[in-house]
Amino acid sequence: MSYARLYSEIEERYKNGNEQYYKSAGGTPWTKEEETEWLDMQYEQEVAWQKSCARIAAQGQAFQGKIPEIPTKEIEELEDSLYQAKDAYMKLYRESRQTGKPLALQNYVFGNSRMYEMLNRLGNF
Repeated sequence: MSYARLYSEIEERYKNGNEQYYKSAGGTPWTKEEETEWLDMQYEQEVAWQKSCARIAAQGQAFQGKIPEIPTKEIEELEDSLYQAKDAYMKLYRESRQTGKPLALQNYVFGNSRMYEMLNRLGNF
């Protein structure tokens, strides 16, 4: 949801033209495409971080003998789930723009989604 909110802020800023961000002090302003690329890069880093945390937690559980092996497949599925969640929120964001309603993202809950099932499985070896 944070990705969609930040994406929304970028779009609004360029739509209104009221505010600009610069690459460096006194430098050239960012373009919308550059900001979006930066946002995508930040999301990719977050996904990598989440996978790393899951892997470390699994290694600890394996070391303690609580699980027989590190669940590599599930960790990879976590990555897929995080990207699916991003896509779902972006779809909601686009739909909310078409209907003219403010970000309806806050009302969307992934309570039974695959992502939370995966996080639950990784957390409960």
